[in-house]
Amino acid sequence: SNFARSPPACAAEKGSGTAVVRDDAGFRYFDFRSGAGPTPRWGQLLRVHFVGYTVGPGGVLREFDSTYAKGTPYLLKHGNGQQVLGMELALHSMAVGGQRR
Repeated sequence: SNFARSPPACAAEKGSGTAVVRDDAGFRYFDFRSGAGPTPRWGQLLRVHFVGYTVGPGGVLREFDSTYAKGTPYLLKHGNGQQVLGMELALHSMAVGGQRR
């Protein structure tokens, strides 16, 4: 399983000053801003902004996609299996108005 070993911490995690949360599945994230609204329900239509990164040599983040750069949010049906698992997990516990990496 990909969750059996922990990937190296990325540069953003090392210098964030924010505690990294690790869930039972091994998914790691930290919140830049906690949301004040409700969390999404499975099957709900969501409109989100995101920036997609890969982790390069030395833990350097490299942007590969961004709804901000495109100027329009991403629309998705939450939990339909069409998104990357990490995105589904990140969104499921994130309240409206939050920002997370």
